[in-house]
Amino acid sequence: MGIEAGMWRPPDMSWMFPDPDQCLDIHLVVTPSVVEGATPRFNHWALNWTVRDIDGIIEIRRVHIVREIGHDHLTNWGPLTGATERTPQMVLILVCQLTLAERKILEHIAQNTEVMVPNGEWNCQDWLLTVFEKAIEAGIMKKADIDRATRRAYGVMPICERPC
Repeated sequence: MGIEAGMWRPPDMSWMFPDPDQCLDIHLVVTPSVVEGATPRFNHWALNWTVRDIDGIIEIRRVHIVREIGHDHLTNWGPLTGATERTPQMVLILVCQLTLAERKILEHIAQNTEVMVPNGEWNCQDWLLTVFEKAIEAGIMKKADIDRATRRAYGVMPICERPC
């Protein structure tokens, strides 16, 4: 999963903010790249759902892969709960609603979906597409919902501080 000896797992606040036993919206979150000359393939994709939102303090449960600073690989830390700060640039795309039991299946799928060594082509989008395929096979998501969400995600353009 891209975890090397000596790497520290990010904090997980699920002990304090447990995933509620109710149907929740699952979002494909696209964070646009700010790299000059980037294409939509440079954008970061993640899945998340809100487990608590009180007075604008939002706690989310997230599954995604990241490239850790100082490591030449992608890392899958598995599902993590923590605070989030939504920026105006982030695009939240509703994928579907899942029950707690279905989210647990999704978490298991994500936790066990391998990452590839960065090769200049394979990235977080490919990983998430694999998670989606497995979720469809498991019967917890519908292909039509995934197709709609990914079509919209592919249309999110990077943000360049200078003209791209």
